[in-house]
Amino acid sequence: MSKRHQPIRRCTLAAIFAATGIMGACVTVKEPRVQRGIPVRDNRTAAAKADAQSRAVANAQRPTGPVAQPVTSGVSTAHVQISVAPLGLLRYNAQTLPLVSPDGHYLAVQEGEAPTWDTLLATDRAEPADQVRTLTYSLGESALTRTDAGTNLPTGICLGRDAIAEGFLVESVRPDGARWIGLCNWTTGQVNWLVQGAAVSSHASLVGAGTHPAIAYERRDRGTARASIVFRDAEGFESTLASADVSYAYPTASPDASTLFACAITFIASGDASQPPSGSLDLVAVRIMEDASRPGGRKLGSIIAQRPLGVFPDVMAAAHQVLASTQPSAWCSPHASMCQSSLVLTHPSRGRAAVFNPADAALTWLADKSVGAVAWAGAGAADQGYFCTAPRELVFQPFASGDAQPSATRILPSPYVARVIAAQPEPYLLCFGPSKQRPDELEVLRVGIGSK
Repeated sequence: MSKRHQPIRRCTLAAIFAATGIMGACVTVKEPRVQRGIPVRDNRTAAAKADAQSRAVANAQRPTGPVAQPVTSGVSTAHVQISVAPLGLLRYNAQTLPLVSPDGHYLAVQEGEAPTWDTLLATDRAEPADQVRTLTYSLGESALTRTDAGTNLPTGICLGRDAIAEGFLVESVRPDGARWIGLCNWTTGQVNWLVQGAAVSSHASLVGAGTHPAIAYERRDRGTARASIVFRDAEGFESTLASADVSYAYPTASPDASTLFACAITFIASGDASQPPSGSLDLVAVRIMEDASRPGGRKLGSIIAQRPLGVFPDVMAAAHQVLASTQPSAWCSPHASMCQSSLVLTHPSRGRAAVFNPADAALTWLADKSVGAVAWAGAGAADQGYFCTAPRELVFQPFASGDAQPSATRILPSPYVARVIAAQPEPYLLCFGPSKQRPDELEVLRVGIGSK
């Protein structure tokens, strides 16, 4: 007898904020499979209302003054000191987080009508995103300023998942159904198309530092469901992770670029093409190794770790949920081994952020009900841990080994999503949170972190 799945609730960024209360050998770990989908409250009515309000205020003038008073002295917590500088309000489409350059100089955001879920998930029903506008801003120490780069972008461009100092990734659904991946220059808006052709190429991330990092992305032929992962090193040579039975999605590298993580999807045949595909979802880790045939070359090795995440009626949306809030090229201090080869993710059935360690395929759970997190490694052991987006607040959870579960400390009294900026001489956080004034805006904060 077949089991009836509870419909999965696809989660936009606005719904995330609403759900939080404001608007070697292969290591395999078995985990009970669940069929309840992503535990996010159904916000379709609220989202529709928010969309209507967004359209009604689309032409209204954005506030030009600060949204809060800067904090000029350190605010002490149990583990770290912070200083907060509001940068202003940022209009967005309530679906996609902004992209930020690793040095914190620039930011890109999507405005206008949000792409369809088929476009977001790169299905064959994806449509060119003609109503999407991509805008760029320069970031200062106390304000953000609109630049002209976005006005030079061709129509139908969607934000990608990652960025470097020179530009940010974009994707384009072509009229024939193909999908291309490009790198858009922060200052000129010109797009260098990195991946073209007739295939559906999507969900790319960058691997390693420098002006010409490697790139990893999904690739599949139109009309087929299963995708492979393509790893193209800095010299342009490609290697793939592919299977006749498994589709791979959302490649994301570890901070030290030694490991590539991806979602592994095994589809379950349903016979109903009108419904989203169901299937089982695993998380896999693949070693990135030197290519002995080419000095300096790199390629994908074999799968070294695998962790089941569950069975889902809308498995592609579940895969999206796992890494939607993850910062792909997250910086981590070289002396902090706790985050060098691991991955921060959101478990789609537990509804909680976690850290995946490929050494033993173990998950370390982060703050209760957290929907995202970034690793932070300060100069001292006391300020090494994770900034987690939790219900009603951004919290800091110190790193702990073994079974220890340190308590989390409130950092900001709203569910901000944090991004680590590898600025010199001191890294800091750029935080995005829901504006209390308008449903189509994000509040942007620069948060300095220091040892107590």
